[in-house]
Amino acid sequence: MDELIFAHAAGRLPPAVHLLVDAHLQLAPASRDLHARYEELGGVLFEQIEPEAVSRDLFDRLQRRLDGEATRSDVAAPHACDGADGLPVALWPLVPQGLDALPWRRFRHVAQVEFPGFADDGLRLGMVALKAGRGVPRHTHEGPELTLVLRGAFVDARDRYGRGDVAIADPSVDHRPIATPEEDCLCLTVTAGAIRLTGPLGRLLDPFVRL
Repeated sequence: MDELIFAHAAGRLPPAVHLLVDAHLQLAPASRDLHARYEELGGVLFEQIEPEAVSRDLFDRLQRRLDGEATRSDVAAPHACDGADGLPVALWPLVPQGLDALPWRRFRHVAQVEFPGFADDGLRLGMVALKAGRGVPRHTHEGPELTLVLRGAFVDARDRYGRGDVAIADPSVDHRPIATPEEDCLCLTVTAGAIRLTGPLGRLLDPFVRL
């Protein structure tokens, strides 16, 4: 996640990923702190590098600097999330009439919607809603997948992810995210490539579980 925050500070992310990181920063004080320090330490270096992918060497140099610093105490306050169904401010333009007005595709305990205006660079931006205690079928991925929890929480074989957390998956991950039983779970997702179902229901449910 640190490398995504670094690339966001450098302005080097595709629109869909940039938006997801925007929303994450508005929910995660520690990440806002890191982002502010990347901006502070990297401003001059960002101006000197070519407008290509951010180099691993530059990231490593900045990370070494940050590791030697004390944590800042003057982090900006989080953006308000008391409107637009409690979503981060960055996502309000996606839901001008609220979540219920979106064209959700529903199948039993799973609902999914995509935002075609962000379908650039082979990426898909969408939201997935899970009923409390329910999950999506087991699957793996043909490309990277980022999942930001906006409400509730979910678990898979790797960890538990709550509001503001970002789960990162790639083709090596075969998992079945399940919402925790306390409340429904709502997530923002960015995916590249198709999702391949690996559970017993196979591709019969594929149109309903594309994240």
